[in-house]
Amino acid sequence: MVSFTLRQPIETREPKIEVDRGLPPGIYRFSLVVTDDGGNESRQDIQTVEIRQRRQELLNPGLGRGNLGSGNLGGRNQPSP
Repeated sequence: MVSFTLRQPIETREPKIEVDRGLPPGIYRFSLVVTDDGGNESRQDIQTVEIRQRRQELLNPGLGRGNLGSGNLGGRNQPSP
């Protein structure tokens, strides 16, 4: 797994990188330069990636996932009119 450090290149012979899951939410810019076996380099490609904070579902633990029951949103038993 790779930990990114500002302005520190990462070199790999594999066509993929497993990214550190510890990056905090934010907007990151990554640049990619590919070098072949002959030492020829590609033009730099820059990509912007936005990491967002994971949303947490608010569930009533007494009810099934995605099922709010019959109009009972507060989790309290209330008589029907």
